[in-house]
Amino acid sequence: MTGFKGYVVVAVLASVLLVAGCAPVSANGAATSTPVETSNPSPGVSYCLPSITEVVETVQPAVASIVVGAVGYNIFLQPVPTEQAGSGVIIDPRGYIVTNNHVVEGATSITVSIPDGRSFDATLVGTDPLTDLAVVKIEGSNLPTVDFGDSSRLKVGQWVVAIGS
Repeated sequence: MTGFKGYVVVAVLASVLLVAGCAPVSANGAATSTPVETSNPSPGVSYCLPSITEVVETVQPAVASIVVGAVGYNIFLQPVPTEQAGSGVIIDPRGYIVTNNHVVEGATSITVSIPDGRSFDATLVGTDPLTDLAVVKIEGSNLPTVDFGDSSRLKVGQWVVAIGS
């Protein structure tokens, strides 16, 4: 999933967990109708390996590449412009994006790009350094979104997918 403007984009925050269903696969990765026998200490035990293809295809349109302009300091303690990048996910059709606080901390400018090729200037809505979460907002129409998963439905041992940069 390399993408726009040379940035690698694969993102969804852990708070937007999607549970991948159990899809048996063969050794070459193709879907099969029966579980795959794997070499393991318990002969005869089959393990069903999850396919995350559907999760990635569902989430990918709402993945945002975030480039932040900031001010750093050189070895002479003079301010110099810097750029850092991260990712986020569009959670609301009005343009709200969840990202990490460390991505936008100290931002002087925020630019968001999405996989359909559009780029937007973004504004910082709020941050929570303690949980390392932040929300930025873009102005756009027909924005793809991702719904939050229901973590109360997860069980210990289930496969989950968290995609991020």
